[in-house]
Order: sequence, then C-alpha cells, then structure tokens
Amino acid sequence: SGKVVCAVGVLEYRATIPFVIRDGDRVLEIGCQAGLTAKLIKQSTSGRVVGSDVAPQSIEHAKRQGAGHDVEWAVLDGWDLHGIQALGPWDVIYMDISGISGRNCVQDGLALIFSYFRLLPELRTVVVKSRSLRDVSNRFVKLGQ
Repeated sequence: SGKVVCAVGVLEYRATIPFVIRDGDRVLEIGCQAGLTAKLIKQSTSGRVVGSDVAPQSIEHAKRQGAGHDVEWAVLDGWDLHGIQALGPWDVIYMDISGISGRNCVQDGLALIFSYFRLLPELRTVVVKSRSLRDVSNRFVKLGQ
C-alpha cells in the first residue's frame, strides 16, 4: 500500500530524497518551478525523472537551468490525472503545488493524493509539501497491528 510523506518547507521537502528515492525509481515532480528538486532527485536514481509545472515559463526556466542533468520537463497540471497517467508509470510523485497548501485545502489535497494511488497501481510514495496536510496527519492514529 502507498505511503504519503508530508513535508513543511522546501528544505524538509528535499531532505526526504535519500529516505524515499531508490535507485531505478521513476519519479514525477509536480510543481517543479525552476527544477532544482527534480535535479536533486535525479542524483539519487538511475530511473526516469520528470519535472512538471502548470506554468510554461517555469518549465522553460527549468530547461535552461537543468541542461545536462538527464531530467525531462513537461507542462502539466497536478490535477490532470490522465496526463499524469499517460506520462508514467511512476514509483514516486513529489508534489509542491499551491492549491493544497492552505488550511481550507486539506480535503482537496487528500482527494488528489488518493486519486494518484487509485490511478497508478505501481505508485509507492507521494511526497507532498504542505503544512496543512502535515498538521492534520499528526492527528491520525493507527490502532492495533
């Protein structure tokens, strides 16, 4: 069953890489902006890494900054489930999108994450940068084993 890792801030988000990424993993980053995290992920896997963002200007910037790093770049909306599926398969998805960061967006964020797991059977882990999701996850308790 898939795991969700919630991070707060870009440093914590990037600090998950050595704990989440395995060599050979196929990784999609949604909301890559300038592409630095995607390039860091690529250093930890021989598998395919795609950095995506909804803003074409972010992808153009990432392409210029990421030349020679063996990362692919795509204009893609994190809510475009069919586009994400068509680009896959994915072992890990990293997501840094503003639409799930606010306190009123917890349900939307959880719905999106669980849509990824339903749509992508090979998906092992979703790493999400969201204080609100991390805060609510601290309230969950797993009883018994």
